[in-house]
Amino acid sequence: MAGFTTSSLSSYTVEDQAELREKAIYGPVSMPLFTVVEGIKYSEKLPYFTTAPAMQADTTCATQNVSGDGGTFAQITLTVDGVKYEDGWCFKDLESKFTKKYLRKGAKLDEGSATELMNTLINNYYGEIAKIHEYAIWQASKTQNTFNTNLKQFNGFIQSLETVGGYVNQQTVAGTSYTSITTANVLTIFQNQWLATPADIKSNDNLITVCGDDTFDKLVIALTNANLYHYNTNNSTPVREMMLPGTNMKIKAVPGLNSDNDSRLPAAFKNRILTFYKEQAVVGTDMVSDMESDMTWYEKKDDKFYLRSRYKLTTGWFFPSQVVSFATV
Repeated sequence: MAGFTTSSLSSYTVEDQAELREKAIYGPVSMPLFTVVEGIKYSEKLPYFTTAPAMQADTTCATQNVSGDGGTFAQITLTVDGVKYEDGWCFKDLESKFTKKYLRKGAKLDEGSATELMNTLINNYYGEIAKIHEYAIWQASKTQNTFNTNLKQFNGFIQSLETVGGYVNQQTVAGTSYTSITTANVLTIFQNQWLATPADIKSNDNLITVCGDDTFDKLVIALTNANLYHYNTNNSTPVREMMLPGTNMKIKAVPGLNSDNDSRLPAAFKNRILTFYKEQAVVGTDMVSDMESDMTWYEKKDDKFYLRSRYKLTTGWFFPSQVVSFATV
């Protein structure tokens, strides 16, 4: 027969020429919203106080009538949990596959055997750690979310708020309850959130209302459907932020509150909307820089490249009676 006969050959797929790709990952969006307290090795009590002056009639001379509350002191306790990430890579695993292209020439293996690959891989690894940290800082619970190793190592802000209690339940104040957030009810929910916010904090410069990306997107759609085009898509407004029309309520979408971070999350950890100011939400740690640094080394006896990152972490709330919370029921 004429031409080439190739029926006995397997189809060939080029494997070793394409550039290494990475998937997109979101970073630690929420951390700037919190107050960080450093130096906690295990447990520490943080003091706070309140005052309640009492106005009196001034009708006589030279009288002293001390009244009101001149200062009541109290404490919150922050007990940190140690968390870590560890991984190891054996360069010999790359030799028999197309991945050998990432190895330098020579049989000797050391920390420089796959420099370009490891730089790319570790950068991606850091990005994944930042993503885990973002949703754990909100949704982690040592008792409720043991099904996910990333959500059971310490208590995030939702669990801390539920533990301390005493917060403003938006649905109780509004006299309404919702089993889900939809484009039909989301605007009413955020309006009720604002109405439930204590007057004492409405003018606070650091006041913020946070929700998941899923809830935020429903709000944007509801506003545009109502012809309320208050969501700017230009550089004048930070990405994923908006003001509730007619108020000074800043709403920010944080990926850490997304309902789909884990489909197994209990209802209390989904569809949450929280209003607070920065000084109320406290992250306790030993050193902030521990969250941003790590150890990497090549272990000759194992012929492996290792990475280890460890830090201490917990969350807590000052003045929970001024925190407004929404949760579906």
